[in-house]
Amino acid sequence: MEDAEIEDEDKKCVLEIPNNLHAAVVACAELIRKLRMLVEEKTDADQMYELEARFGLYQEETRHFVPGINFENMRQIENMLLSFDGWDAVSEGWVYTQDYFYRVDGKQYRTSVLYNTGAAPTITRRVHLFKSVVDKLDLKSVAMKSNEILEHMRKTPLVCDLKVALASERILQDKDVPHLAEPHLLRFKQRRWFEIRGWRYDLTKTWQATTREDMEKQQLHDPICEFEIECSNVEDVLRRPYHSNEYIATSLLLKALDFMTVQGLAPPPPRASHR
Repeated sequence: MEDAEIEDEDKKCVLEIPNNLHAAVVACAELIRKLRMLVEEKTDADQMYELEARFGLYQEETRHFVPGINFENMRQIENMLLSFDGWDAVSEGWVYTQDYFYRVDGKQYRTSVLYNTGAAPTITRRVHLFKSVVDKLDLKSVAMKSNEILEHMRKTPLVCDLKVALASERILQDKDVPHLAEPHLLRFKQRRWFEIRGWRYDLTKTWQATTREDMEKQQLHDPICEFEIECSNVEDVLRRPYHSNEYIATSLLLKALDFMTVQGLAPPPPRASHR
């Protein structure tokens, strides 16, 4: 693959496109192949599937992905999204939600209560969900080598990792939800989203705790800031002409790279086996 050049009237620089990005696309395309198979076999209207790329940090020691970005990067991404006026749909400011997580028969369920954003918040919708991860892919970022490129971009560097996840969601009816359940986790979040051509960009501020009392204390502190890119209309995107698994994988990863000052992404190396 040849180098890609970026030119302007002030200076010229060359961005190296590493081969490991291809490995990330191949691995991500396998998730989309599974997604396509699940959608084709779906017979239940209440069954949904979700494909998303979440920004965060992959911890080498624990081989665990921790979602989240810092507040400065979040404000920068928000300003980038606000500067574009071609969105198909945009949330009316920040949408407020309370999530209650509880277990029934060993499975975790979630009830989400959505509120309007007026001066006197009222409940606008209540949703009961059972969500499970079908498959996931952790991707390590490769930081840029040239400081000149970062200076050329004139923005705060965002070097983070990605988790691409395929999840299954089932909407539950009120009659299928237990009347009494003790939540083991409470989460309060504020979300702002921007949608275009079946893809949605979500900015989220969250606070969470195990009890309501602890939640009230948590809200006195800074939130966890998160950013994710989600395929909001999976079936439509899969049906589009020329949208092969590799095409969708490339599209998703390039959308993520638009916000990152990195040269590429690659799956983490497998853990060495010990005999």
